[in-house]
Amino acid sequence: MHPRLKVEIQSLCCQLLSHGFCDSYQDFFELTHNHDETLINKPLTADELSFIKETLESAEKQTIKAEYKKSFDSFLLLGHHFRDRGTPLKAAHFYEKARTIVEKQTRKLDDQRQVYEELASTYVTLKQYDKSIENRRNHIRCCEKGTSAIGLHCAYGELHNVYRLKARELHLLKQHKKSIDAYQLSISASREANLLLEEGEVWFEMGKLHEENCDSNKAIESYRKYLKIGFELENDEAQSQAYYALGSAYKKNSETVLAHKYFGAYLETSKKGESLEHKCQALSSMGEILSELQDYDSAIQNLSENYELCMKLGDPKKLKEACVNLGVANGRQRFSTFAKHLVENNKANLLEWRSKRKNFPASSPI
Repeated sequence: MHPRLKVEIQSLCCQLLSHGFCDSYQDFFELTHNHDETLINKPLTADELSFIKETLESAEKQTIKAEYKKSFDSFLLLGHHFRDRGTPLKAAHFYEKARTIVEKQTRKLDDQRQVYEELASTYVTLKQYDKSIENRRNHIRCCEKGTSAIGLHCAYGELHNVYRLKARELHLLKQHKKSIDAYQLSISASREANLLLEEGEVWFEMGKLHEENCDSNKAIESYRKYLKIGFELENDEAQSQAYYALGSAYKKNSETVLAHKYFGAYLETSKKGESLEHKCQALSSMGEILSELQDYDSAIQNLSENYELCMKLGDPKKLKEACVNLGVANGRQRFSTFAKHLVENNKANLLEWRSKRKNFPASSPI
């Protein structure tokens, strides 16, 4: 910090104390002597220091006079200042002071709605999701007392977003049960906000979480709900994503026929789009499942098309996978043909070879 700025800070602190504004002095001292990373990277200027000192002094002066609305406005102004300069922790501090005044003194609905909304947004920035949810719910209660249906829907939409962010964080922390609970609350909020596509996206994320928990039935149930919403909205992208997820889930569940059904639907929807990556994924998935169903001709056809598209994409990893998958399918086909030929044309020799083996079960069909 520049020596002149240190002198300026000391002077402003002394002024606050000499005027008897102890609370303002405490706030100002903490602002100028803490180790907030955002303030270290972007120090307060002399003009900002003067503004903060004057606003704090005004807020405390108005509180002493019981002019609480003016005091509220001063703290709100400080919150806005730190919000706009990218210092959310300090913004939350002053918004909380404004909240205390509006809850205990003025109780004005518009002011409550405003400060709850600011706090909810600020705590999202700080990734303090529980505090954000608390303030967003308070914000919703204020909106319910008002007359704007649009404002209420928007508030529920923001609540949906916070619950979804919380669920993702819990997912990363491996707290899967709590994550599922947060996702469910996110779905409830999205319904209040009439956000049908967002609800579907949450079902999709829940499906992925259930798959991680090796609960394929719940995963499939979640993906089906996403697919249903995709149909309701006539959203090709959502349908396509749900088809692939369902195909993959059924494949993991060893339900090959159903996997083939949904991979087939995914392949058809991918052909309507422009994405080469989606087409590659669809052709590869379909080729692999056809190979498992021993329909090798169709499998090789799909995997050959996949290989050609991967060549166009120029992705070395995808190209290597395509090459391996195509090679495996060709190998399976040739082995199947060889085995069939061996059995059909050398049955007598095979029976003779088997009869020379010792200790084979008497109940054997051959």
